[in-house]
Formats: sequence, C-alpha cells, structure tokens
Amino acid sequence: MTRRQAVATDGAGSAATLSWRRRTAAVGAAVLLAATAACSSGDNGSDDGSGAQASGAQASGAREASPSASPDGKKNADGGGTPRCAAADLTLAVERSPGAADGQDYDLTLKNKTDSACLIKGRPRVFLLGEDGDTIGEAAAPDGRAGETVTLQPLTRAHATLHTADEGGDDGTGDGSCWARPHSLKVYPPGTGKALVAQSDQPRVCGGLFTVTALKW
Repeated sequence: MTRRQAVATDGAGSAATLSWRRRTAAVGAAVLLAATAACSSGDNGSDDGSGAQASGAQASGAREASPSASPDGKKNADGGGTPRCAAADLTLAVERSPGAADGQDYDLTLKNKTDSACLIKGRPRVFLLGEDGDTIGEAAAPDGRAGETVTLQPLTRAHATLHTADEGGDDGTGDGSCWARPHSLKVYPPGTGKALVAQSDQPRVCGGLFTVTALKW
C-alpha cells in the first residue's frame, strides 16, 4: 500500500470513528434527558402530594367523626362538649319552703361542686331512710313534666320541689297517716345509678302524698 493510500484509509477510519462517537453521545444524551424528566415528574409530587393530602383528609375526617368526650370519660348529654352531671359531681341538700298553699313543700337542691359545667335533666328519684338505713314508705312519685336540660355551672344549683300533705294536729301526728320521721334523704340524680345521701328529718310524709318535680333553676 502506498503512503497516500494509507493516509486515505486512516482518514476514513477516523471519520467512521467520529461518526460512531457522535451517535453514541446523542443516544446517551437522550437517555439522560428522559431520566431527568422522570425525576422531575416525581419531584412535583403528583403522586406523593395527592396521597399525603388524601391521608390528611382521612385523618381529619376521623377526628371530626369522633364523638366529643369529656376528660373523665363521662357521656355527653347534649352531644357536644358538656358532660352529664354524675352523682360524684353533686352535693345534696333539702329545706322546707314556706308559703305552700296546700300541704308542705320542700326545696331539694343539687349543687355542682366541681370546677366544670355539667348537664342535668329530669326528676331525681327520692327515698326517705330511717335511722337503720331502711326505706320509709315509697319513692316520691313524679309531679309534672320531665322538664328541660339544666346547665349547672360550677357552684350553681338545680332545684326540685318535694310535696306532701299537712301533718295536722298539734302533736304532729295528724290522723295517724303520716310516715315515720326520716333520718336521712337518699337521692338518685337523673341519668345516674349512684345515690347521694344527706342527713335530714324532712320531709315527714303525711296523707300518703309524696311527690317530686323535675329539676330547674
């Protein structure tokens, strides 16, 4: 082979090599561009972002669906954040109310002794107890309608009226139809299964009449 032919051959080889390198570089650039685009799509968060938003919405929905509960776990009477009054939240007292037109009236009060409001509605169940702890007569009968829900703020009271007939007679025995004088009063606040007991010799039930109204302010 002559020198000119060798040079020509080398030139052709170099051109072919250069052309192959250019094609390889172009393919590599295309692959790199596609990979970059894929990464960019992932970084935009179209999948992760929507997934996170859905998870957040589900969590929010779960929180909204959860019923309100008071810190001590008592059930709510209004479906909101104010719990129903428990027996442990209350204190009991009873005293005679002057001026009843017929018979004798007594003011029964339930006081919220806690530092949080609670709800109470209805008539308490009231029993008279003797000194031995036995029940005297029957529980007070309902008088009137069930009443409205009362919100008891801290240290406020709800009131119910106990009613009975006059004793009659100067010696307090009347016609002999009076029950024995009580030693204490046992009261179940409405909506509870636990009783409050307060020492009291009132009321003395006569004439077989013993009633209690719904609680109110």
